[in-house]
Amino acid sequence: ALQAEVDRLYGIFTESVAQHRGLTVEAVRDTQARLYFGGDAVAAGLADRIGTLRDAVAAMRSELVTPINPTTTQHQETPTMEHHDPDTAAHDPVAADPNDLAQEEIHAAVEAARNEARAIADLCLLAGCPEKTAGFLAQGVSQEAVREVLLEYRAKAPEIASHIDPQRLSPAASLDDNPVVAAARKRAAKEV
Repeated sequence: ALQAEVDRLYGIFTESVAQHRGLTVEAVRDTQARLYFGGDAVAAGLADRIGTLRDAVAAMRSELVTPINPTTTQHQETPTMEHHDPDTAAHDPVAADPNDLAQEEIHAAVEAARNEARAIADLCLLAGCPEKTAGFLAQGVSQEAVREVLLEYRAKAPEIASHIDPQRLSPAASLDDNPVVAAARKRAAKEV
């Protein structure tokens, strides 16, 4: 039973590697789970190129900033890391803990996106059209472009915008209908 589960998981793994690396399942199995480094990994089809962690992070950062185009991503090369000697990790702070660097990059990108969204929401609120915020965010419009659109919108809007509809105002209440004023008048009449 245990061997059957191991075989099933190995099948899933080899199919996934084959699919994502453009190899046949047999070619993946023929590697017999060997480790390939540098040029050997590229030659085996398990890597696209040799690079450093910084190269990989820079490529990931540029992909996060650049809009994704389905036609170009199919032919794009994926950066890979080169095997480094463990002694190098002591001298290179990036190689020392790659997970921390990746998390910092992701956190910084998320925080920048949140700040951009807040700024766009504030601009829309200041321009008197908070209902436009969701549309700008959905379209991925930059803060600067939103500012320009809203300035143009405000320039074309009437100079004075009243939020009070004169037709909806109720008629002024008469003091004669006010019960407090009526009681005060009655009391004043008795004292005289």
